[in-house]
Amino acid sequence: MRSLNITCGLLLAFVTQIALAAERTPAEIVAKVVATAGGEDKLLKLFRVEERLAISSDPAKPGNPRTSVIEPPTHWWLGKKERVK
Repeated sequence: MRSLNITCGLLLAFVTQIALAAERTPAEIVAKVVATAGGEDKLLKLFRVEERLAISSDPAKPGNPRTSVIEPPTHWWLGKKERVK
């Protein structure tokens, strides 16, 4: 039930921002989002993606788990290996 309330709240905020966005420039919208997040220091800067890589014609094989770490705009690691050069 809590997740439904959060989802509805986010949807309402999104629709409201779309309605207000027609009256604002992109720079104003970005400034508002950054201010709402508590400043640039509070923005998300590191993302971790876990996936299961299965390269096989047999769908029953589970594949190998792997974790990618992405730090936009220039870094992307897979384990300890840098993916973007």
